[in-house]
Amino acid sequence: MFKQLSQFGKNISDEIARGLNEEFSTSDPQSPGQNTPPSNYDELPRDIQAKLKKFDKYEQKYPLLLNAYKAEKEKSQYVDVLLKILSENTPLSSLNDAESLRGYFSDVNTQISMLNDEIKRLTGENNAKTKEINELKNKQEVTAEGQKDNNADANINELKEVANAALEELKEGHLRSIKEKDMELEKLQVVVREAEQNVQNLESTLQEKNAAIVELEANVKNHDEKILESEKLITMYKDTIQKLSQESIPTSVAAANKPKGKRNRGKKTAHGQSSTPPVAEEEGKNANNPSSNVPLRQTGDDIIKSIETKVKYEEMNKELSAFKALGSNSKEVEERIEKLQNELSSTKSKLKSKTEELETVSDMLKTVGSELVEFKDQMKEQNNTSNEIQTLKSQLEKANEEKGSIEKQLTERLSKLQQDKNALEKAVSEQSKKFRELEQKYSDSVEQINNLKAQSAEWSEKLREFSNLKKSESMAKLTLSQKEKTILYLEQQIKEYTSNGLLAQKAVDDLTAEKERLLKRIELLNNDLERTKSEIKKNDSTVESYIKENGKLSERLEVLQEKFDSMQSMKSNSSEQVDSIRRQCEELSTKLREANKRILSLEDEVNENANILQERIREANTMRKLLNDDQINRNSNINALEAKIATLTEERDRLSSELEFKMSSSNREVKQLIEANMELKSQVHNLTLKSTGLDAELQQLRELNSTIQRRSSSTSDGSGELEKMVRVLKGSLSSSEKKCRELKTTNGELRTLNDDLVAKLDRISKNYKALSNQLQAVKERRRTPSQGSLAAGLNKSSRSQSVSSQNSDHDMIPGTRTTGMPPNIKNDNPESESALNDKIAYIKNVLLGFLEYRDQRTQLLPIVSMLLHLDSNDERKLMMSLK
Repeated sequence: MFKQLSQFGKNISDEIARGLNEEFSTSDPQSPGQNTPPSNYDELPRDIQAKLKKFDKYEQKYPLLLNAYKAEKEKSQYVDVLLKILSENTPLSSLNDAESLRGYFSDVNTQISMLNDEIKRLTGENNAKTKEINELKNKQEVTAEGQKDNNADANINELKEVANAALEELKEGHLRSIKEKDMELEKLQVVVREAEQNVQNLESTLQEKNAAIVELEANVKNHDEKILESEKLITMYKDTIQKLSQESIPTSVAAANKPKGKRNRGKKTAHGQSSTPPVAEEEGKNANNPSSNVPLRQTGDDIIKSIETKVKYEEMNKELSAFKALGSNSKEVEERIEKLQNELSSTKSKLKSKTEELETVSDMLKTVGSELVEFKDQMKEQNNTSNEIQTLKSQLEKANEEKGSIEKQLTERLSKLQQDKNALEKAVSEQSKKFRELEQKYSDSVEQINNLKAQSAEWSEKLREFSNLKKSESMAKLTLSQKEKTILYLEQQIKEYTSNGLLAQKAVDDLTAEKERLLKRIELLNNDLERTKSEIKKNDSTVESYIKENGKLSERLEVLQEKFDSMQSMKSNSSEQVDSIRRQCEELSTKLREANKRILSLEDEVNENANILQERIREANTMRKLLNDDQINRNSNINALEAKIATLTEERDRLSSELEFKMSSSNREVKQLIEANMELKSQVHNLTLKSTGLDAELQQLRELNSTIQRRSSSTSDGSGELEKMVRVLKGSLSSSEKKCRELKTTNGELRTLNDDLVAKLDRISKNYKALSNQLQAVKERRRTPSQGSLAAGLNKSSRSQSVSSQNSDHDMIPGTRTTGMPPNIKNDNPESESALNDKIAYIKNVLLGFLEYRDQRTQLLPIVSMLLHLDSNDERKLMMSLK
């Protein structure tokens, strides 16, 4: 039956398709370009004509489609080549990643603009540096012109001040470092002492606990021995009791034959001596039996001993219980000991670490000590030099004092000589005076010439020293240029870090955009699911309407069958009325069949909708998988970003190490400058010695006459030139000091920049962590409602499917009952042959459909069981046999 219905449905669909094709073929007029079908088609049926017309259209369109396909294929090849080139040179992996290509090109443009800005900046700095170099060259030329003479005293004083300031700074720095290290040493020593005290306390407590454990073990052994002895005594006691009981049986029989008075006496004695009743009985026995006195006494002694042993045994039990309590306490003590041992091990490990730290500190102290020794040696040398300078100063002061005293003496002598002169002038002629004066002038001029030669040699040596100073200044300039280069390199690295941070922010923005796109896609899928649900509801409502129509038709059929029964009861002779009723019945049966067909078609539609729903659910599952993959990709991207952050931190550490290295190099340069300062001090010492020689020469010159003073006035011009040279040297020294200060300031700025970079990196890492936490929270929030909606949709779809299947089953069952089991089967009335044949055909079709369609066996099983009156056991057997 079901097979016939399905075939009938297929035929109807084919007829509808044919009708539609015919309508399309008639409605669409033939275009002038189209080829008219040949005359042979008219002979063929309409279906084949329509299909042939379609094929003619395809033949016309085929070359155009082929050309378009070839063109698209060439375009796709070009696109593949472009994709390969782009994937090799850019981060683009597919055509969907157009945003990444845009980001790449924007990054390239930003890098190019940054490079252009840096080139402009470097060119500007280069031009500025060239200008500075030219200015310095001009200054050097100016200073070279004025490097003929030098004022030694002022230069020496300035150098002394610089050297003293540098020495004071060095002393203060070393004293501070020594104090800090001494403080650290004292703290470490205090920590070590505390640790040693803790270790000693722990060891003493351990020893006490071990001694207590040994004592407890000895007590336990003693108690065990006592318990064994008491157990032996108890066994002896039991044996003696058994022997006594065996011996007391015949004595009790003999005592029964004695008079009652004796019994009463025995009772009295028993009451009187309640503590030892067996002894009284034994005395009575001994009185009766003098021969058995000795063994009875022995047994009495044994009994007394056994009682004493019993008392001892009870005491031992008490001690045992106390010992067990002690054992529990010993367990606690052992646990404490274990804890203490663990603490000891931890303290030992800490002690080891502290000892290692102490060793490192001792090594540091050794190095510091060696440095201190070196510094002390240097300080001693400096002190020696300072002492020498002070001695020289004192000598100078003494020489000045002597010079003053000598000048006074000279003035006094001159006054006396003038008086003598006046006296001699009167005596000696003017010619002799002139002759002597000329001779003196000649000798003085010769001496002055020699002195001037020596001074010129000294000034040439000073000029050489000045050239050496110039060389050291050029070296300092070179180091300055190197430091400026390092600063530029650090600035470039900072810019690179900022660009990397921007790239990371862009990657985060891309991830958020992808997330939004996926969320939109999920919303679209949810909308599709809701649409499918609404369609399913509509189909369910149509199915219900058809079921209602089926019920109405079944009611009509029942009414007609009742009429038919009434007509049969009346048994009218009119055959025409019977035929009309039969026709009506047949029409109704055909209508019923059509209704059943409609129901089946609707069920097929419901099944198709259910399949569509399942496909949608599968698509939703695939989307979930895609979302999970996207989440995995995001996690991988986040891990990559974390790796980038780790690399950035490593680079930061590397930069810090480089900065430390540069700081150490700058410290070395400072040390070199200090050494140069020491050399300058030695030069100052030499200059002081020379100054003493000059002072001696000045004294000799003062003793000369006024004529030589006139000549010395000519040399005052040279001293002015020397002052100019001294001023130039002062300017160069001040410029070098300014440069050193600038270097210090640049170092401080670099440190502040490094600290700022570290703070920025920390902020970026914190922001990144906060963003990642927010992303995870948003993901979890969106997961939970999406999962809940999907689960609710699945539950609703499964419920609707189960309800529809149950409704279809229930609707099929009453339908079959009403159609397949007319009331004539229920009643025992005779049936016609046609009705029987219809019923047999119906049952046959149901059975054939049940056997053919495995998918619908569960639905057809209740119908088969109803038709064949099968039990649950019969149904099980049938299903097992079919399996």
